[in-house]
Amino acid sequence: MAKQITYRAYYDAPSDEAVDSFYNGMRRHWQPVLPAADLAPGELKSVELLEEKILLTRLNGQLVAMQDLCRHFQAQLSTGEIREIENFGQCVSCHYHGWAYNATGQCVEIPQLVEGRDIPPSAWVPTYPIQEKYDLIWVCLEAEPQFELPEFPEYEDPAFQVGPLRTYEPWTAAAPRVLMGTLDDTHFPWVHEGILGNRSHAQAPDHKVWREDRYLRVEFTTSQPEKRHC
Repeated sequence: MAKQITYRAYYDAPSDEAVDSFYNGMRRHWQPVLPAADLAPGELKSVELLEEKILLTRLNGQLVAMQDLCRHFQAQLSTGEIREIENFGQCVSCHYHGWAYNATGQCVEIPQLVEGRDIPPSAWVPTYPIQEKYDLIWVCLEAEPQFELPEFPEYEDPAFQVGPLRTYEPWTAAAPRVLMGTLDDTHFPWVHEGILGNRSHAQAPDHKVWREDRYLRVEFTTSQPEKRHC
């Protein structure tokens, strides 16, 4: 009698435990969150990374990422403004009560504070490592990233075409399945016809795979339509 195989594990949405484990692991890595050109001078931009609201801005010429949540009444700091505070320069000011935070996340002004009292040490919001590279803004949710931001020498190579950073609505899919889809080149002519791949050349191309330091690199050639729309 043939053995019945259950594929439920492959088709079900990932469990809450699996999602939490994935998110916790990804917190230690650099993630692209925004094209650098989309953060205008003086702008407060809110993004979501691994279910955390992050405020992106530039203070005194320094790129800053902090939790998008005021320590006081939990209003979103991204709805506030940038104000000049004496001795601190540009700071993020909450729209609710005017609490102001410097680039380290420390509250440096409370307009309602009674004269003679100090700002409580607990009045601060978490900040995150942030950098701008490859025309993108990258954020890591842990103070010590597990690895440095990967090098992409192809970015400066004119033989390569650099595509835009695209953002999508959340997908109900396990991370391994998304990764498998990214590595699978045989679906190109069926899903991305007219952009990448050619149905008359549907066979899987030869692949060159090698290790380079801590990276696994893959190189292959696929048929490219003459007129593509990227």
